[in-house]
Amino acid sequence: RIGLVIPNNFESYQLVCPEDSFFPCAASDGEFVETNQYDLANHRFYEGYIGCKDAKVAITTSGLATVNAALTTQLLIDQYRDSKDPIDFIITYGIAGGMDDRLNIGDVLVASKWAIYNLWVWQ
Repeated sequence: RIGLVIPNNFESYQLVCPEDSFFPCAASDGEFVETNQYDLANHRFYEGYIGCKDAKVAITTSGLATVNAALTTQLLIDQYRDSKDPIDFIITYGIAGGMDDRLNIGDVLVASKWAIYNLWVWQ
């Protein structure tokens, strides 16, 4: 199972599009198929698959900031640790503060270096 931790609802609605969505949705048939949803520790979790039933995913939003991302990621790992489909990979995605005129919506970036913004320690 792949875990997707997404900073905010606006970005999660690009995959998951609840009927009561306040934000415009980009999700369409055949992308994410929801099989279950539940709430845990003030987080909404969506279970389903992308593409084929073997590509199982669990999606949740963390809220902004590194502390929220860390807590939500750990919650996701713990929730599926003992399940028959534990989390194998975790992907976070969002705007990530990207500011470059050469980038377009939908571009995928893989960082060669990253920094914790409040410490500016490059890794």
